Amino acid sequence: RQDFFNTDLSDATVVALYLWPEINVKLRPKLLRDLDPGDRIVSHDFRMGTWQPEREVEVGRGNTGWETVYLWTVPETIPDELMDTSGEMDEAQ
Repeated sequence: RQDFFNTDLSDATVVALYLWPEINVKLRPKLLRDLDPGDRIVSHDFRMGTWQPEREVEVGRGNTGWETVYLWTVPETIPDELMDTSGEMDEAQ
């Protein structure tokens, strides 16, 4: 068991998340710092604040409905607004 915010993710090439939106937003700067350009982030059901996903895929759950899976790729150049999450916390909740 480890604290996700203190875990070194620099060796990862894909990170899969199933976390509440406000946690995704808080975690976003760490992911962008630790991961390399071209690495991928996949989130089940929840977005990453104002960072628009590259893809959204609706996945069927049999008779119980649909869920959304979101995909982002870490960009070569990271816009400053993706590192500053201070204005997004209210929106994420």
